[in-house]
Amino acid sequence: MVPLPLSSLAISQAEHPHIMLGKSPECDREIEAICQMIQNVAQVGIPAVKYNLTLLGVVRTEATPGRGGALYSTFRYDQAALDCLRRWRHDRGSRSGRRGSSGL
Repeated sequence: MVPLPLSSLAISQAEHPHIMLGKSPECDREIEAICQMIQNVAQVGIPAVKYNLTLLGVVRTEATPGRGGALYSTFRYDQAALDCLRRWRHDRGSRSGRRGSSGL
């Protein structure tokens, strides 16, 4: 089995971000490249490919300290919700600043 370059990274870090974003002509080129990879794999007799495609990547909040100084990969819903709300307010404020005082 051969992994295709479609991973669980966030779009900003993905190997082929335009496939997820649907931005042509880049999207079409990236899809064609994946199709060519599948054809090449079939030609050499490899029976399967795999991929792990996700829009959000692996969602995590700040790491948690663990035993022996290790850091644990962590997801805390309450913290993630707060971070999301802060980003939304920041983005909304940035947009309203560019569009005038109405905030629309």
